[in-house]
Amino acid sequence: MVGLGYYAGCAAVLYRMLVYVNDRRGEMASLALIIIVMLLNELWNYLFFGVRSTLAGFLGIVAFLMPLTALLLVLRRYEGLSARLVTAYYLWVLYDLAWTYQLWRLNGD
Repeated sequence: MVGLGYYAGCAAVLYRMLVYVNDRRGEMASLALIIIVMLLNELWNYLFFGVRSTLAGFLGIVAFLMPLTALLLVLRRYEGLSARLVTAYYLWVLYDLAWTYQLWRLNGD
């Protein structure tokens, strides 16, 4: 169910970027960043669930926060509603960061 919400949110952000962002540079930057974020999300799923590594899951989220933060900053400049949608996801990822860190610390690999 969380995955469905994630992809619906990404679709909404992509739609709003393509329809409401009138600056070509902002459009390209946000498009590239959301694609990177979506790919890194899939990589995290593989590392955490496929490889079953709590350390890789934690480090994957740390790396994932960089392009997610950049996406949030770009969207704040060009498309406010999308920025608010991504902010909600960003807060979830921060929770996930703390959660995977504790899993790694408590269980190790």
